[in-house]
Amino acid sequence: ILRIPTGGNTLHAANVGDSGFRIIRNRQVIFGSAVQQYQFNMPYQFGHPKHLPDTSEVEDAALMEVALKPGDLIILGTDGLFDNLHLADMVEIVAAALGSGRGHERKRSSSWSVKAAASELARLAERVARAARDNA
Repeated sequence: ILRIPTGGNTLHAANVGDSGFRIIRNRQVIFGSAVQQYQFNMPYQFGHPKHLPDTSEVEDAALMEVALKPGDLIILGTDGLFDNLHLADMVEIVAAALGSGRGHERKRSSSWSVKAAASELARLAERVARAARDNA
């Protein structure tokens, strides 16, 4: 859960597991939520105790407050995004969506939207995941 109060400059977050967010400011990742896992490839997750006895609890959520500045961009994602794309690539793609990228802006106009950036991030993450699966 992310919340930014109207007119506020602080992001309040609660996060469980390996989904999360990154905050980008001036083409730099200034904050990233930490992955919560019991051990490798076993993230915290919610489930019904009857079916998943070792389910995580609401109290397990990591609580965060992060100061924001105008122009900050927040990328929300699952492990499907963060495990498959390098942060530098994500920064370039979203910077291009805002007209401040380097490589991608030569291919796309400055009207390339945040929606298009999200689609591009998802497309690339899926391509990397498929290639890894096909080469396994």
